[in-house]
Amino acid sequence: GKTGTSGGAPITLSGDTATITATLGASSTVPASIGGSMHFISKATISGTTTSSIEFTSLGNHSSFKDLVFVLNGLTPTADNVEFKSQVAIDGTTYLTSNYYYVLTRAFTNLSSTNNDSYASRSAICSVLYMGNDGHISGKLTLYGHQSTTYRKSLIGEISAWVESGYINTNLCGGWHHNSSSDEITAIKFFYSTGYFASGSIAMYGIKDA
Repeated sequence: GKTGTSGGAPITLSGDTATITATLGASSTVPASIGGSMHFISKATISGTTTSSIEFTSLGNHSSFKDLVFVLNGLTPTADNVEFKSQVAIDGTTYLTSNYYYVLTRAFTNLSSTNNDSYASRSAICSVLYMGNDGHISGKLTLYGHQSTTYRKSLIGEISAWVESGYINTNLCGGWHHNSSSDEITAIKFFYSTGYFASGSIAMYGIKDA
């Protein structure tokens, strides 16, 4: 029935002897016998209809994580038929608008007809077209090696979205930041091409190797 901290280590214990729960901090070392771990870092939730972008800055502070995961939940735009986009920065929050390699493959249906297509872009590391304001976008994006100075940085996503013409679509996407491989990612921004966010949230998690 006691709660406490063990010997200054970054671990908090709670509960009784039958059901002890351990909560690890971001600086914890996870034994190889346990495997890797996923840590919640922060969450941005839309309040009102004047938020034009969601940004996660100071990514350099998360050097204990090899990769970062962004969970998109119910992101609805105020405008109709808009593009959902994400761009990264390598210097503070100066977001790059070019020199990306991005490709998306989607399958879509309105239950009367079903089809699939693909889309490529150089202006964003992630992009989903034709978003409707009577639906939303949800999914997961993983940014790999944001602090690597050896490899170019990549992003892979799985996204479900409502399209303005009454279709739903499932998107599989991959993007690369194609500047120098030594450039570290300092920030990432999510936004719609026109208008604001009406609702939704994005949560950021860190992936820690064993």
